[in-house]
Amino acid sequence: MFLALPNNLLEKNRKPPRRVLTCKVNHGRAKVVCRNCEKNWYIPAPVGVNEKLVRCQCGSSTFIHFDRRSHPRESICRLGALVFPQNYSIPVYLCDASPVGISFICTERDSLMLTKNLSITIKYRSEEGNEIVRQIILRNQRKNRFGAEFRGLPLT
Repeated sequence: MFLALPNNLLEKNRKPPRRVLTCKVNHGRAKVVCRNCEKNWYIPAPVGVNEKLVRCQCGSSTFIHFDRRSHPRESICRLGALVFPQNYSIPVYLCDASPVGISFICTERDSLMLTKNLSITIKYRSEEGNEIVRQIILRNQRKNRFGAEFRGLPLT
């Protein structure tokens, strides 16, 4: 009789997760702050490069991720709902929000109903408890996580 081992114990060459520092790109350069000695300096952010390994004068090395977004994102953790024209709704979990868009997660079953460029209504509550209803267009999908762009002004 054999014992069933979890899959993660059978994996070979597992690498520890690397620590990545996110730096905002402004006019083609990014400000880096060393996590070890807290020294500040600027490095050029080449077009087409999203990550780069940088080394400080103190000897510590860090992976830098270049953030080129034009609008800041705010991490949110709220429940919401996608409302279809037939008054059918599916629950979603909101992840990020910016002035121009929002990202959310839904169940794998519900993600089969959603396609790229689908125009739909999303309903959720703000931190103050106000109900927000917005028209969105789905722009990005990775498994059951979606990114959407706001269209027009809030409906309520």
